[in-house]
Amino acid sequence: MWWSELIRCPHCGATGSDLTGSVHSCFGREVMTREGRVIDLAREGHYWNHLTEAQMAPLLDQARSSGWNAALDAHYKPRVDAYTYAYATDERRADWFPLCSVPDDPVIVDIGAGWGAVAVGLARRGARIIAMDSNVETLEFIALRAKAEGLGDRVIAVRIDPLEIAVLPLRDGCANLVVMNGVLEWVGPATSGRSPEALQCQVLSGVRRVLAVSGQVYVGIESRYSVENFRGAKDHSGMKFTAVLPRMFASVLTKLAGKGPYRTYTHSYAAWHRIFESCGFGAVKTYAAMPDYRFPNRLIPLDDASVFRSAFSKAGISRKHHFVMKAISYLGLHRDAVGHYSMVVDR
Repeated sequence: MWWSELIRCPHCGATGSDLTGSVHSCFGREVMTREGRVIDLAREGHYWNHLTEAQMAPLLDQARSSGWNAALDAHYKPRVDAYTYAYATDERRADWFPLCSVPDDPVIVDIGAGWGAVAVGLARRGARIIAMDSNVETLEFIALRAKAEGLGDRVIAVRIDPLEIAVLPLRDGCANLVVMNGVLEWVGPATSGRSPEALQCQVLSGVRRVLAVSGQVYVGIESRYSVENFRGAKDHSGMKFTAVLPRMFASVLTKLAGKGPYRTYTHSYAAWHRIFESCGFGAVKTYAAMPDYRFPNRLIPLDDASVFRSAFSKAGISRKHHFVMKAISYLGLHRDAVGHYSMVVDR
């Protein structure tokens, strides 16, 4: 098993059969679960999904008997909109992969793997995938999906604690690429005491530890100061304008709304570059992901305003939106005004 010496206990460092062979002392249980499909290295209970745990049970039963597609059609599709269904199923969500520089047969860690569309899409492109999430149910689904697609020997599913409190259960320098697609903005709400930005830096430092010397991290995330946010789009707080307000004022609003302090941070173009530099990373290549980072059908480089204007004019957007973005690009503001980022960062 290619992964046996890469995945390690986050507490004692055990690998291979010392980790998965029997009851492990750090957890008081066996960590290989679900008929050998998931390695469970979490101590904290945590669940986030569009379906409840009770709704996942029949979905997994049908995935075992009738296949993953039939299971999603029967139990997931009726409960979500078309966009969310495509989010779970469409492997084209991994179409950003050619932006990255990785060797043949790379080891890729997909943190926040969800339903596995990106993980399986990357495995189909020849990668070995360590799919990580905090939901054991969706991880089992990913394992079933990969096996049904003939990719079971290229995908291993690993349950971890929420990133704010987790130590990535991986050997130093083992990954060629770490994927964090729609993840970093959720680092913060599961704990308190330290600022979300400090926790994001902590997580990124852990990611850098597991990257090979020539490794990279791919981040997909919203832009804090996008045109959409200034026009009143709801951000991860579920409220308007909290992304663009100073953090203190955003927290006042979310507390008044009964949502607790504001802790789902996105950042500007410059702030992301500063954060990656402070964590020891190298070059950062930033692209506007259109229509968004979940479905990056077009990826437009942001560093050269003239290149941006030329590519953005062909992006299939409204005339008014195009005029606004072209105008502000002459002021250098286009890098913040776009809605979503795809970032490829050298270790």
